[in-house]
Amino acid sequence: MSIVQISNRTHLEKVVSSEDKNKLLVLYFYSNNNEQSKSINENIRLGSLKYTKDTINFLFIDSSINNELISLFKVPITPYLVIVRNGYILRTMTGTELEDFVMSLDECSETILTINDSSYNLLHNQQTDARQIKYRNDSVSSIETDSTIGSDTLDEENDPEYNSDLNDSLSKLVQAVPVMIFIKGTPSEPRCRYSRQLISILRENKIRFGFFDVLQNDMVRKGMKKFSDWPTFPQLYMNGEFVGGLDIVKETIKDEPEFFNISLL
Repeated sequence: MSIVQISNRTHLEKVVSSEDKNKLLVLYFYSNNNEQSKSINENIRLGSLKYTKDTINFLFIDSSINNELISLFKVPITPYLVIVRNGYILRTMTGTELEDFVMSLDECSETILTINDSSYNLLHNQQTDARQIKYRNDSVSSIETDSTIGSDTLDEENDPEYNSDLNDSLSKLVQAVPVMIFIKGTPSEPRCRYSRQLISILRENKIRFGFFDVLQNDMVRKGMKKFSDWPTFPQLYMNGEFVGGLDIVKETIKDEPEFFNISLL
């Protein structure tokens, strides 16, 4: 395990910049005056024994002396945990959620992030701070309800510039693993019923898959709509080829129950 006590923002920036960008960083905000923090502290220390320093770094941050970091990450209450990879916040946890933090770490370790834009590096500059906080808010507040999910069409006004670099990055992303899905939320916490149904189909067929939570990255979310020429999520890719959305997947396996086995031979 690797536990680092962070003293201030400069220290955090130094630690982040020295780590491999694909390593998970667990930022744990605590308070010595909080009884729940004391209990969670021990749970996290014990849980960290499961991991090596090559895969995950645990960064402990005393909220009583780090107001700047509290403000930067908009920490609402302690104890509070932030899971980061490659400058992106994958998940935030507080309260009873922290009891399942090991499961969340295991899931986040499988999250695929290959959009490597240096402007997105965590804490790199003021512009990045705003983006980083924006992603944090997306993970909390951009939970679309079933009633609105069907209208998830491309917003041309806010569409990011779709250039060859983004296209190349998305091309690599869809080929990252044999079965790749782009969903809203995560496999354990899908943010819409359509993503939930696709995940259930894959699990019922015992298919191993990689996933990308499009709510965590606006550039990827909007870019994938153009890349796939498909306006909604979830999206399924197999062997780098676009299969379709949920309805297409359902129709395909209805016509050919062995579709997954045949396609993955």
